Amino acid sequence: MKNSKDYKIRYMNSEDKVWIMDALLNDLEGRYFLNIFGNTEAEIKLKATWEAGLVCLYKEKPVGFIYLKTYNISFLNYIDGLYVIKKYRRRGIGKFLLGAGLDYVKDNWTARGVYVLTIENKPMERLVESMGFSLMGTYKKYVYRNGVARDQSLYLLEYKTDVGI
Repeated sequence: MKNSKDYKIRYMNSEDKVWIMDALLNDLEGRYFLNIFGNTEAEIKLKATWEAGLVCLYKEKPVGFIYLKTYNISFLNYIDGLYVIKKYRRRGIGKFLLGAGLDYVKDNWTARGVYVLTIENKPMERLVESMGFSLMGTYKKYVYRNGVARDQSLYLLEYKTDVGI
């Protein structure tokens, strides 16, 4: 990353829907996140108890986000998405966002670990491995994207905790 003082993290808000949708629709690799914002105030408050979004700003302009979910029954948390706008990739923003997301999980949710699923995405696989995630397995031709069967890999980062399970 050029200089971390140029980059900031803030919580995702409903106004982010516009730039996120625009970025994802203009990026052929953007495929999902249509349901991360609630439609009503009650739905937004409910989602906030088990979902969190963080946005990375570069010089006050949004350039990426990480979206997290918690499953309190299993004490596992899930990275539902990590996205950086194409022209800002290869600058360390993904690593910055992932680190902020992991800090959020540790500070706010009971956690035994965090997992992420990747779909034939070598840069993401290298990133999560560099942050201490372990490959748990790969499902061959498990997910369909644009009519093509793709491999999906599961990575896990386990925490040492007092959670009695």
